[in-house]
Amino acid sequence: MELQERLREILKDMSITQVELAKRMGVTVGAINSYLGGKRKPNYDVLIKFHNLGYSIDWLLTGSGGMKRGLINHNFIDKYDSIIFNHILYSNPRAKFKNRHEFYTEDNTIKSEFYRNYIEEAINDKIYDSIYGREIMKTLIEFTVIKNELEVFRFIEAFVLEFNKSDPERIVIKSNKEMGETLKDNLYKNLSCMLYLKQTTNNFINEYKELDKKENDFEYIKNRFIYFIEQIENNELVIMNSKNLNDRIRNLFSVDKS
Repeated sequence: MELQERLREILKDMSITQVELAKRMGVTVGAINSYLGGKRKPNYDVLIKFHNLGYSIDWLLTGSGGMKRGLINHNFIDKYDSIIFNHILYSNPRAKFKNRHEFYTEDNTIKSEFYRNYIEEAINDKIYDSIYGREIMKTLIEFTVIKNELEVFRFIEAFVLEFNKSDPERIVIKSNKEMGETLKDNLYKNLSCMLYLKQTTNNFINEYKELDKKENDFEYIKNRFIYFIEQIENNELVIMNSKNLNDRIRNLFSVDKS
């Protein structure tokens, strides 16, 4: 049974129409139709609403367990928990997250495990989805020979590795149309911001991996995670802290016309 078929089972169980379900979910009828047609998956907010109606998210996404969830308090998940949850949910829900509903309990033991295992990936997701990551992606795809998001990710990871070498080699990307100086300046600025965030994240990941397991507790990990997420969202702070990287980036990287 596929996800869309399980959604139809929920409709049948609730004895309501697609229009009524759309109202309860706070989405359009078109969105419900796309879920039922297998064209889209429900997003995090919609899944939470199904959960609040008493249905198991794990069953809805994977078919595992029963349709109805247990009596679990869902009030113990906040904005930062949801970032971790969302990362696991969409990276590989069947393989990585069999007991998804357990994330909603007050017991931090389960959350702590997920934070430890997925914090680095979740932070990187947020960095790439930041205004700096989106601007870099837009500029490189539009103005250079880089063709898609995957190639942008590969370029950034290679760039970070090269930048951190004691004797880095200059990186040159061919452009396919003229880039003005203002656009180049913005690209260097965004690369500086991205590099600063990646370096800061790597320092933290290395730090907490070296901690004794007893010290590596949920409160410490989550507080550091909150710090990084708030920093990623604080544009002025990131720009200020990354300024000293700008000159090195200009010396290491350039976009040249083909």
